[in-house]
Amino acid sequence: VKVESQFFLAPMAAFTNLPFRLMCKKAGAGMVFTEMVTAAGISRKPELAEKLRELKTCREEKPVAVQLFASRPEEFAKATMLVQENFEILNLNAGCPATKETTIGAGAALLRKPELIGEIVKAMKEVAEKPVTVKIRLGWQEDNALKICKIIEKAGADAIIVHARLAGQGYSGKADWSAVKFLVKNSGIPIVYNG
Repeated sequence: VKVESQFFLAPMAAFTNLPFRLMCKKAGAGMVFTEMVTAAGISRKPELAEKLRELKTCREEKPVAVQLFASRPEEFAKATMLVQENFEILNLNAGCPATKETTIGAGAALLRKPELIGEIVKAMKEVAEKPVTVKIRLGWQEDNALKICKIIEKAGADAIIVHARLAGQGYSGKADWSAVKFLVKNSGIPIVYNG
């Protein structure tokens, strides 16, 4: 995926809709991401892939990544097949700390099960025709990001986006950029700073 700028618009629920993404592109964002989209919902009701406003895109915002959340590999795989045509990158969200996602085992809750993240990446890669990336945090309550990143890398992901806080921190406190720098030095795939 060719990206013209080093600046990316990080996804945020209820913010990164199509009009907002277009404004960010006009302001110089090299790549934008959709809001989180329910892979579970799409896998159960494929017609949602055509109806969800979160999946609306247009030529002017390219390149654009779709950010999927769920808790089961098969949900991610089916959603990947259904939505990938309109996006340049498929992103697995394993970093959102919102209760709405974590109570169903999605988002940052996946950080408690790094092997499951690896299974999800493998399931997505088996059906994906586009690059697969994973958004994570440094860990759930403690930093185990290196272990998580190694599992993700081994599973075949093309890049990892790291929010430099623990899930328990939410959006408070300081981001630990040194922890991300350590991951960059110890990774065989690209690491993108976030947060």
